[in-house]
Amino acid sequence: MNIIEANSAVLAELKGLILALDKTQYSCSLDVFSGSTIGMHVRHILEFYQCLLVQHKTGTVSYDQRDRKAEIATDPIYAAKVVDDIFKELTHSIIDKELTLVGSLDSNLESNVVLKTNVGRELFYNLEHAIHHMALIKIGVFAVGSGYKLSDSFGVAPSTLRYKIQKEISN
Repeated sequence: MNIIEANSAVLAELKGLILALDKTQYSCSLDVFSGSTIGMHVRHILEFYQCLLVQHKTGTVSYDQRDRKAEIATDPIYAAKVVDDIFKELTHSIIDKELTLVGSLDSNLESNVVLKTNVGRELFYNLEHAIHHMALIKIGVFAVGSGYKLSDSFGVAPSTLRYKIQKEISN
């Protein structure tokens, strides 16, 4: 599996969940999330992909420069369309294209880090970032009582899955 296929697989799994939740489940405020929603976590994941896939054309990417479009967090049908748009863009990604990453290290408006990176490295980061938030989303799915059956791999890092397989083989 390559980096495009891995990102596509994780996003497909996320899209399946998005479409399985009704609008209330997707956008209700959850105590377990300190008041945020499943949709807010989905928005956060998708906007990181959008940043990379749009901004990489300029040679610079900043995940701080997200649109924070409320509709992604409140409308699961719209969020699923955003996933489809990301799928289309992923297929055109040039993995070894060099980029400059700009980001905040704290709330000081003058404090930024500037690093050299490339599209492939940032897709790997987005994959890990998505999986991390999907682990949180899994908690939200149980909290809303959707009854949706998540796969055993939903929100679990590939290295953890690999470790579990190796452990089972050795036992």
